Amino acid sequence: MKHYLIHPTWQCQNSCSYCWVENTIRNRPDLFNAPPATICEWNTALLRDTPDAVHIAGGEPFLSPVTIPLIEAWGDVVEFSLSTNGLCTNQIDILTNHSHLSKLTSVNVSYHPEQITLEKQSRHLHTISALQEHGYEVIVNIVNYQNNIYDSFQYLRNLKALGVNVVISPYEDSSCLHTLTHNPLQCQAGITHLVIAPDGRAWPCLTTLRSPFYPVYCLGNWIDGLPEDISTHVPYPCYLDCHDYKLKREHIGGDIWGTNPTPYSEP
Repeated sequence: MKHYLIHPTWQCQNSCSYCWVENTIRNRPDLFNAPPATICEWNTALLRDTPDAVHIAGGEPFLSPVTIPLIEAWGDVVEFSLSTNGLCTNQIDILTNHSHLSKLTSVNVSYHPEQITLEKQSRHLHTISALQEHGYEVIVNIVNYQNNIYDSFQYLRNLKALGVNVVISPYEDSSCLHTLTHNPLQCQAGITHLVIAPDGRAWPCLTTLRSPFYPVYCLGNWIDGLPEDISTHVPYPCYLDCHDYKLKREHIGGDIWGTNPTPYSEP
């Protein structure tokens, strides 16, 4: 099963201190300022390389003009899920005014108490309600960082009372990626999984993109067509402090991308 992670934009209304995009991409002008691909370019690339599943994230994906057209165009072929901060209520209303997209299987509406105001909380609730009323599965996740859980306790309790599935996600510290480990891993990243930036450049996984060695691990531009041999850019064995390996053990979702990271064993 091919499961791709697409980022149509790095832009976001928030600037959370614990956000990996804030701590990596925003400090890399070659990534953050790269012109994003158009909907025609995304469609052409998906026609050439159609995955089984796509998760759309960001940044905030509803700040991109391609997110809704992409789901509409491919929603009968590809299984979609997406992550949003829930603040783009106009775009949510556009999405929920369309007929129900059966292959939009879930929407993660993340909650960020660091950035919250009463007005933002109102928009967050509006998004949850609109999606639920339209028959979409809604998950609210909050990152387990400093006082996030304590500061959000009553709000999350209210969401649970409304039947919302609340998930606590572990904090992922990208600073640990500056040092290689002595425990090599192997996985299917770059084979069954790609992480694709707004301009179409692709990486085997989020860990390789987040790491300071990201230029080395870039597979090429997926929208233009990746080279036939990308193996030289896929770390094997991998000595990065793999986020996916940690999530596989710590997160309720387990092996989210189906890359099956395991300790490396000699062939």
